[in-house]
Amino acid sequence: FSSDDNDEIENLPSVVYPNPVRADEVYITNTDSDEEFRLFDMQGRLIPFLEKQFDETSGRSRLKIPPTTATGIYILNWKDRSELLLIKD
Repeated sequence: FSSDDNDEIENLPSVVYPNPVRADEVYITNTDSDEEFRLFDMQGRLIPFLEKQFDETSGRSRLKIPPTTATGIYILNWKDRSELLLIKD
């Protein structure tokens, strides 16, 4: 890889999946190990993640959402991004 190749990889957009979330886990591609993720309900309350794992090989983060999280629309924030998540039972 050249430095240009690395720049291209770093500039790839992040993808959040699955959406809707059904298994209490969500994945985000093209992230860093020190990335901070925050999940908010529509009333602005912070929903803490049970666990965050980062796979260095793929650059993918896995977030474990509490199984008691109610069905609904949530906002996932990181860096300068926001993504709507639909969480279903």
